Amino acid sequence: MSKTHTRGGFIMYTRHLLKMGGECRFCSKGGTMVAIMLSLLMFSGSVQAQFETFQKISDTQGGFKGKMDDGDDLGESVVSLGDIDGDGVPDLAVSAEDDDDGGTNRGAVWIMFLNRDGTVKSHQKISDTQGGFTGRLDDNDEFGNWVADLGDVNGDGVIDIAVNAIGDDDGGSNRGAIWILFLNPDGTVKSHQKISDTKGGFTPRIPNGYKFGRSLGGLGDFDFDGVPDLITGNQGDDDGGKNRGAVWLLFLNSDGTVKSYRKISATQGGFTGKLTEDNQFGQSVESIGDFDGDGVTDIAVGAERDDDGGLDKGAVWLLFLNPDGTVKSHQKISQTKGNLNGKLQSGGDFGQSVASLGDLDGDGVTDLAVGAEFESRRGATWILYLNPDGTVKSHQKISYTSSGFSGQLDRGDEFGQDIANLGDIDGDGVIDFAVTADADDDGGPHRGALYIFFPDFQPPPGGGNVPPVLSPIGDRTVLIGELLEFTVIAQDADDSSLVLTTSALPPGATFSDNGNGTGTFGWQPGSGVAPGKYDVTFIVTDPDGASDRETITITVVDGTGGGAFLQDAGSAGIVSMEAENFHRNIARGGHSWVLKAKSAASGGAAMRAVPDNRTNIKTGYVNKSPQLDYDIEFVKTGKHYVWVLGMGPHSGSDSLHAGLDGVAVSSAANIKGFNPDKQWVWENRFSSASRITINIPSAGPHTLNLWMREDGFFADKIVLTTDPTFVPKGFGPAESPR
Repeated sequence: MSKTHTRGGFIMYTRHLLKMGGECRFCSKGGTMVAIMLSLLMFSGSVQAQFETFQKISDTQGGFKGKMDDGDDLGESVVSLGDIDGDGVPDLAVSAEDDDDGGTNRGAVWIMFLNRDGTVKSHQKISDTQGGFTGRLDDNDEFGNWVADLGDVNGDGVIDIAVNAIGDDDGGSNRGAIWILFLNPDGTVKSHQKISDTKGGFTPRIPNGYKFGRSLGGLGDFDFDGVPDLITGNQGDDDGGKNRGAVWLLFLNSDGTVKSYRKISATQGGFTGKLTEDNQFGQSVESIGDFDGDGVTDIAVGAERDDDGGLDKGAVWLLFLNPDGTVKSHQKISQTKGNLNGKLQSGGDFGQSVASLGDLDGDGVTDLAVGAEFESRRGATWILYLNPDGTVKSHQKISYTSSGFSGQLDRGDEFGQDIANLGDIDGDGVIDFAVTADADDDGGPHRGALYIFFPDFQPPPGGGNVPPVLSPIGDRTVLIGELLEFTVIAQDADDSSLVLTTSALPPGATFSDNGNGTGTFGWQPGSGVAPGKYDVTFIVTDPDGASDRETITITVVDGTGGGAFLQDAGSAGIVSMEAENFHRNIARGGHSWVLKAKSAASGGAAMRAVPDNRTNIKTGYVNKSPQLDYDIEFVKTGKHYVWVLGMGPHSGSDSLHAGLDGVAVSSAANIKGFNPDKQWVWENRFSSASRITINIPSAGPHTLNLWMREDGFFADKIVLTTDPTFVPKGFGPAESPR
């Protein structure tokens, strides 16, 4: 899916500006944050965005009822969690590294569930004494000095996070650690994995005082093994000289342990950029996607104490990576390099934080936000519009005196210390953001605050046109023979006479402009439509010619047949099938299996038994229950273990039956235990001691059947194996060939 804006595409702070790693030189220990959730939608053309409307969240405002103490350092890091509670509003995690639950400065992370007006609906604290976290924290561990969103590491459909503890003493004093927290939808911790000098599979020696994990960033699935990976920076690394800094790429297993790693420093990883003592390369880290178009994810790294042009003015390095994680080439952005024409202040620490913003100005190049927390002793954030080679094309500075921001910032607030993309909180089609500035005193010294900023778009002095904006549409999936229909919505601040059009409509698809800023798309692909991916572009244009567009991908799934799945002839005898790639779908008893797009599912879709009215068919299901058939060419006979990846939205929708060749099999009835609810789970049992098995009487073609037991259940993937020790992980094996 791609989004492009012409004559004024909007600027989004995408993801978070990673937080500081050095000590504050202008404030006492315990300097807290002002975390500002900034809905920044600025335009590259003449339209200007103002930030005068906001909702403050603090110890005294905004509905936040969590207990805060002086000097907790709330907001040392902020990160979006997406909509983990399923209410349609994005949620977030805010850290408080000096929280005293269980002991002095042990640290904490607050999960905040938001309302659409930016107030806090509810919260969940994760600390040494709360939130289901069973890991051991000690005094001065500073758990939560940095937080990163990793994506779904363990494949359960809920985002997972990485949280550092820079004062952890595993193996020695202040060596540091990273905790991988696998979350439940309510924000509590389901399980965890620690990575340190003695745990988690990280084998390099960590010296005393290293504070491993000082900065963190999600890397996505860099090595294409189906598991998200992690970046961590350590600005105090001494490769090549004191405090020159380093970055580690950690390639993870689905249990959160480290499978392998790659170090990038002045002496390792192919990096040829010049680092000097105390540059603190690795102060911040961020994935910038495939910036140079070579198919490999690239990263940005902050070096806040770089001295180009003056003492501690700072710098950001763009590292273009090879598939093995080494550096292919680089581009430095500083006061003297990379074409940055804005004036950086000495001691401003430009590069203390960095975030990828996506393509802000519609030129096809990713843009950046960079924090300089000590500029003017209040802090600033720089928006950098980049050229394809990583140099700066233009820039904009956001501070207490610029860009229309009307919030009250005081000396030492460190505005821009951390920023998180929160998604569209208020549903107006605009991305909202969290920005930190760590010294607000609501309720007591350095307790911190959050500001929800909603953008106010004003034409420039003397008039001007505000371009239209499409609300995000997103990619879709449709089954051959089923109807896909949805509404496209556009908005314009100064004109309601909008025209909605499309390009590259698939055969048989229709789109109608409803004349009120909305349009209706409809498509029921017939048997003549080939399965695959179809790109469709939706365009809105105002009377002045300004436009916005989004290209989505519609995936057409063939659920009406195709060749039989072929069993692997290896020792495990694997057969793996996406549930939506059935050969026959038979509705019965007022229920049916329907295709549902699910971004967290394998292949982006799953089959669901509907309607969900708490029906439970325990017996006679062969003739009473809706059925899915999967034709398989077996090369092995005898006992086969049946695994199903599924999800039950509630306790009355978490089971199904399996059989063979249209006949019920007692050892494959009542596959249950898809717990906890609302999470993707691999299941192979119908009781604590009994496993689901099917006997294959002969080699050759047979049909695996799935029947609904409880309606509402989602079936995502099915795996058969002759190996009793095999346990699928994540999305399981790749789908078998036909």
